[in-house]
Amino acid sequence: MSGEAPNIPHLRPDAPYPLAGRLEAGMVICIESYVGSAASGQGVKLEDQFLIHEDRVERLSTYPFDPRLG
Repeated sequence: MSGEAPNIPHLRPDAPYPLAGRLEAGMVICIESYVGSAASGQGVKLEDQFLIHEDRVERLSTYPFDPRLG
């Protein structure tokens, strides 16, 4: 859906947040997660795209995930 940059890192409680700024209306962001096995190197990467509005967030991606993942 999108490239890997810019990347918004996770907040870590033991370190100051490395970026300034905020999400604003009109921005489109992709949120992805990877679940896998470090031992086998096998896994799945799930990604959704969202449009930020003033009062809500709208999911833009419409493809269904495999029902076995739910």
